[in-house]
Amino acid sequence: MEPAIYVILLIFVNILIWMILSMAPRIKNKKKVFIILSFATILLFLTISKPYSDMVVYEKYFQSLNFSRFESINNKDWEILFRLLLYFIRFFTDNPQIMRIIIAFLTLIGPFMFIKKYSKNYLLTIIMFIALGSFYMNFYILRQAIAISIFLFAFQFITDRKLIKYCLSIVIAALFHKTAIILLVLYPLVNIPPSKWKKIITTTIVVVGLVASVPLSSFLAANLYHEYSGNASGKGIVLLLFYLFMYGTYMFLVKEIRKKEKTEIIKATYFTMFWQFFATQNSAFNRLANYTRDSFCILIPNSIMKLERRKRIFCSAMVVVVCIAFIMATGAFSWYNIM
Repeated sequence: MEPAIYVILLIFVNILIWMILSMAPRIKNKKKVFIILSFATILLFLTISKPYSDMVVYEKYFQSLNFSRFESINNKDWEILFRLLLYFIRFFTDNPQIMRIIIAFLTLIGPFMFIKKYSKNYLLTIIMFIALGSFYMNFYILRQAIAISIFLFAFQFITDRKLIKYCLSIVIAALFHKTAIILLVLYPLVNIPPSKWKKIITTTIVVVGLVASVPLSSFLAANLYHEYSGNASGKGIVLLLFYLFMYGTYMFLVKEIRKKEKTEIIKATYFTMFWQFFATQNSAFNRLANYTRDSFCILIPNSIMKLERRKRIFCSAMVVVVCIAFIMATGAFSWYNIM
C-alpha cells in the first residue's frame, strides 16, 4: 500500500466516526465523543508507525540512557527538558514503543485542546490538521512537536490576556525546542490596541523584515540550524503560496458571510505567512512558521460553518478534496510505514 493511502484512510476513518455518531440518536454530547475518538485513532496511527529520520536518533538515545547514572542525559546537545523527559520515561521502561506512545500523547494533547476551544467544526478542523497542519511533525521532529503542543495549549492565555501564564508556557516550550522563544513576540503583536500607529508599526516591521531576510536567514542557520546553512528552499515558496491561497479562501468566505473569525486566530495566520516568506530564502524558517500554521485549520472550517447549508456542504467537500490532493501532490507522508 502506498504510504499516502494510510493518511487518507485516517481521514476517512474520522469521517466514518462522525457519520456513525451523527446517526446514533442515544449518544449525548456527540462532539465531545467525536473528538475523544478522533484523538484515540490519531494517537494509534502515530504509535504504530515505523521509526523514521530523527525518530531513529531519539530511540537510540533513549535506549542508551542509563537510569542509574543521571549524567547519561548529557550525551546529546538537546534542550534539557526533552532529555529529562526521555530519562524519566527510561526510568520506568526501556521499551521504545512505550516511549513513542507517551510522546505522541504529549504532541497531540495541545493541538486537540486548541481545536476543542476554538473550532466550531471539529471534523473539518481535524481533517485539515492531519493533512495541512503540523501533524506530520509528530512523527519525527519530536522536540518541536512538543513545543508546538505546549504553545497551542497556551494560546488561550493570549486570548484571555494572561501574560505571565503565556510567558511561562513559552519558556517551558523553549526548553523543549529553543525556537519557541520567538513566540513571546506573538502576545504583544496580537494584543496591541487598534490604532493608526499599529498599522504603521506593523508595516515597518514587515518592510524591515523583508529587507533583512537574507542576513536573518544566515543568522538563524549559523546559530540554530547548521545543516540548513545556505539552503534555499523551493518548498518554502510552494508553502507560502499555499498559505496565501488558504488566506485568500478565508477572505472569500468572509465576503460571503460578512463575519470575521476571532482576531487572535487571524493574526496567528499572519505570523505564519510572515516567517514562511523567509523560508523562501532558507528552509530553516519553516520551523518558525510551523508554530502557528494550525490557525488555518480553525479559520477556514469556522468560516464554512457560517454559510447556508447547501454552500456549507459543498465547501466542506472541497476541503476534503483539497486535503487529499495536497497529500498526494506533496508526498508529505511518503516515508510513512506501518511497523
